[in-house]
Amino acid sequence: MERFWLSPAFLEWVVWRQVGKPRDPGPLERCYAIWEHARQLIEERGADAFCRGDAILNLKRCLELRTRTLEACYRFRAIPLENKPKGHYELLERYGVARPFLVRHLLEVRNAIEHQDAQAPDETRCRELLDVVWYYLKSTDALTREVGTEFLFGQGEPYFVECELDHSRHQAARFQGCVPETEISGSPQPGDLPLSGTWETVEGGRWFSGSLPASSPAYPRLIRRCLQAC
Repeated sequence: MERFWLSPAFLEWVVWRQVGKPRDPGPLERCYAIWEHARQLIEERGADAFCRGDAILNLKRCLELRTRTLEACYRFRAIPLENKPKGHYELLERYGVARPFLVRHLLEVRNAIEHQDAQAPDETRCRELLDVVWYYLKSTDALTREVGTEFLFGQGEPYFVECELDHSRHQAARFQGCVPETEISGSPQPGDLPLSGTWETVEGGRWFSGSLPASSPAYPRLIRRCLQAC
């Protein structure tokens, strides 16, 4: 076992999810049941401000359930991250999962209704918010349906990198693969991934096997890239 450094160039290669753990479909289905109730309130009874207010509160419930489900799947808050955002949606943005500006207006409206007894927005705005939540659900469905644990980065033979993640612990990522000779070295370069393991020169490149600690600044970048897997 020795320490060596891997270039992050492989993170720009195409990545596929090879193995995943299916999740309980209950929370996913529940989100859509709540969303559908909000849709009916807006589209069928939207002339009533009280119904629109109830719809906004249900959309917020829908958002919170999906966000809690994502956290249960990936434990984003357990990942060491410099300048970690306090807000849930801002944290999801750091990992490329969600764009907070899409839900910010909904949260503002919901807070006004709940805490200031403000009137609900008009039907047009409610329909816009309904669509925002629908897109948020659709964009995160695959992530909540199955949690990827093993990934393959590929650039074409003979080069590849396999990565294994444990989202329940976030202690280290495990790697093995073959990369060009110039992408592994015994001394660090800026941005390189520090691995503990073994490596050897083979025909056409370098074969390696090792682990990256979650405390490495490169670990959050790896997580973000794996979440984008095909």
